[in-house]
Amino acid sequence: MTSPYDPLNPPWWVVRSVVDITVDGELADCEDRMVLIRADSEAQARSKGEQEAEKYGSTYLNAEGLTVTWAVRGISDVRGILDADVTDGTEVYSAFIGPDLAEILLAPPVAGLGGGESRQELQRCDGRRDSGVDH
Repeated sequence: MTSPYDPLNPPWWVVRSVVDITVDGELADCEDRMVLIRADSEAQARSKGEQEAEKYGSTYLNAEGLTVTWAVRGISDVRGILDADVTDGTEVYSAFIGPDLAEILLAPPVAGLGGGESRQELQRCDGRRDSGVDH
């Protein structure tokens, strides 16, 4: 017999982290990463998320022969999934954001980058033209 679902202590958690991507030692891009973790508490989810983050890091040579390193900078958030079952349509992460960030998230993707970053926003943030990262 399974135990009753407790929304204050959910079995599934989302651990959000920031990953730094460097090319030949210079920060080229960052990844906003979320992983699903099964845990008995927020503390256990964070601990398991930190272990997962250690395994996620890697270093390799890209097509241009440059050294690319992916390293988790840190855990930015841990949230329980409030639904009893994880199925199609289950909300796994939600956060309130301002209108400026919403515009950035909805901007058309930039060729060669991994998400919905707009070229203008990337240049405004740090002046880079291309990350040089192979995805």
